[in-house]
Amino acid sequence: MSEPVFGNEKTGSIRDIPLPGKEGRTQDAPNLKTQPARERTQDLKGWKPMNKKGKSPLVKILSGLVILLTALFILGSLLHRAELSIIPKEETVEIVNVLTATNDGEEGSVAFARVSPFEVTESLFIQGSVEENVQTKASGKITVKNTTASQQRFIPRTRFETPDGLVYRTPRSVVIPAGGETEITVTADIPGAEYNSESGLTFTLPGLKGTAGFDSFSAVQSGVIDGGFSGVITTATKDELAAGQKELESRLKEKMKTDLASRITTGYMTADDFMNISNISFSEKPDEQKGGINVIAQGTIEAVMFNRQEFDNFVASSVLKDYTPGQSVTIQNLDKLKMNIATENFDLQEDNEFDFTLESLGTTGTSFVWNVDKEAVKEAVAGKSESAVTQGLIAELSGTQSVEVQVSPFWKSKIPQKVTRIEVQVK
Repeated sequence: MSEPVFGNEKTGSIRDIPLPGKEGRTQDAPNLKTQPARERTQDLKGWKPMNKKGKSPLVKILSGLVILLTALFILGSLLHRAELSIIPKEETVEIVNVLTATNDGEEGSVAFARVSPFEVTESLFIQGSVEENVQTKASGKITVKNTTASQQRFIPRTRFETPDGLVYRTPRSVVIPAGGETEITVTADIPGAEYNSESGLTFTLPGLKGTAGFDSFSAVQSGVIDGGFSGVITTATKDELAAGQKELESRLKEKMKTDLASRITTGYMTADDFMNISNISFSEKPDEQKGGINVIAQGTIEAVMFNRQEFDNFVASSVLKDYTPGQSVTIQNLDKLKMNIATENFDLQEDNEFDFTLESLGTTGTSFVWNVDKEAVKEAVAGKSESAVTQGLIAELSGTQSVEVQVSPFWKSKIPQKVTRIEVQVK
């Protein structure tokens, strides 16, 4: 038997003869086209892909710029803020004017409101130094009711009578509103302790007997009525009483102004000449235990008042050349502006119009400062460029002397659209 060809145990074949250029190929080389997919995957493991071609420098620069611009846009949106520093306009003038006030604020006048009259009481104890036969009248509070549709004014010394015939009088004129009631002070008609009462008295008005009004008005005791006395007691001399009354009157007036201030509506103002203090009276109540006398002072105060902002704007419109209707100003030194009612016999509760004078005190004049509405300014400048934020272009800034705008970050040229990102400082 002949030897196997090419070292193969099988009989050789012409297909086993190596072809030129194919020396590295053998019959055992895998055929990828005919191999199953799973086997091909296993055979390809470990193969390294070809290196990709690197990006050009221009593409890298453009990509970096895009990223940078995007970051700046986001950062700018987060940090976008604006701050306005405003110095308001200010003007000082000397005022000597006569102006008009009306109850309805008709054209050419400023509107006023009223503070209804009310009573104020203050007392002072004077230590006794002499014994005298003292005769004092009881006094106290009653509440008068009006059931008619019209207010009623009662003259001083109007009588109020109890069912058992005790007569008390009001020492001053009083007004009872229509369908309402008012608390007033009454004083016994004659001295004596029998007029003293803790509570429970009722009253009619004997002066109205025989008229329809007799049943329309009534009164009840609303406070202790006391001080009535007749007898010998340790009391003060006439000079001591006079000095005590003088001190007491001064204290009473100060208390009246304090009590009036508490009744002035928020945002309103008044002045000394716009109020009226009247019907000041004194009564004496002996204090046997202390050995002296209590002096009681009573008085009535009423006033007219003005809305402070309307008043300041009205005065500005009357005395300032550089004032535009609709602007808001404040009189800085109102206490240096003397105000007097010029209309004679003006009734604070009845009359609906009066003239009043204004006069600057001292040498500094009266100072006006324009008000800046911060929220209105924010709304007006939102979204505007810095160059557009001037007095001439934005009406809300017409009352300013200067405006400085600072926008951040520095590359932002416009004020934020959101007002919450805008801060306004008035210097």
